[in-house]
Amino acid sequence: MPVVDDSGDIYQLFATPELEDPRAVTVGAALIKRGTKKHTFNRERRNFDYRTKVSLDELESGLDSAWEHVQLWIGEAGHTRTPA
Repeated sequence: MPVVDDSGDIYQLFATPELEDPRAVTVGAALIKRGTKKHTFNRERRNFDYRTKVSLDELESGLDSAWEHVQLWIGEAGHTRTPA
């Protein structure tokens, strides 16, 4: 799910099934693109990448944690996000 801050930076929240363990998923967040730049290089994006493996029972808390990372990154950049 994409998340866009008020400066146009695009982040993504995600949940991906674990192939080795059908009762687990990897959840996370990542910077996709800086709104002020034509291209955002991998060396910058890798500083904004959070992933964790959780059980299906922990999916909600895992996504909450990923969301908290996005909010932290937005704040650290001095940006804001207006809720839709």
